[in-house]
Amino acid sequence: MITLVIGCAEGVWDEVAAAQAIVPKFDAICCVKAAGIHWPHKFDVWATLHPEHMKKMREERAALGYPNGYRVVTAKEISKPNMKIPVDEHVSMRWYEKQGSGSSGFLGMKYYVDAGSKVVLAGVPMDGRSHFLRNAPWKEGAAKVYVDAWVNNYARMKPVVRSMSGFTQKLLGAPTTEWATS
Repeated sequence: MITLVIGCAEGVWDEVAAAQAIVPKFDAICCVKAAGIHWPHKFDVWATLHPEHMKKMREERAALGYPNGYRVVTAKEISKPNMKIPVDEHVSMRWYEKQGSGSSGFLGMKYYVDAGSKVVLAGVPMDGRSHFLRNAPWKEGAAKVYVDAWVNNYARMKPVVRSMSGFTQKLLGAPTTEWATS
C-alpha cells in the first residue's frame, strides 16, 4: 500500500503532480487541513490538529461541489470524542510518550504508517515555507517544535516515508519508482 499525504505548503500542487509522475496510482489519499478544501477529487482521510475548523472547512469543500466520503481524523491528545466537533476518528499523534506535535502533516503520515502503508509527502516540507493560501510563513519557534517530532522519529519513518521537498525530503529522501514498488 502507498499513500499520498497532501499538505498545505506553497507549491503543493506542483509537488502532487511530481509525486503522481513517480507513483501513478496511490492506494490512498490523505489531505491535511485546507488542502482538503481545495483537492477537487475524492480522498480517504482529512487529517488535522485543528478540528475546531472542520465544520467550516467541510462547508467550504461542499460549496465547491467536490466529493465527500472522507474520514476526518484528529489527535486524541487535543480533541476528545465528547467535544462535539465533527471528527470521525481520534488517534494518537505520538509514537512515544513525550513527543511533541509534528504538525497536521505528521498526523496524516503517522496514521498511514501505523496502517502499514508507505507514504509520500507533498506540501509537507517542514521548512517554514508559506501556506499555499496565504503568504505567511510559520510563526517563530513553531518550526523547531514541529521538526523535533520528525527528527526524533526518523528511524521509524525512514524505511516507509519519502517527501517531495524541504526539510522532510532532506531527512527522509525523495520517492523513486523503485522505492514505491518494492
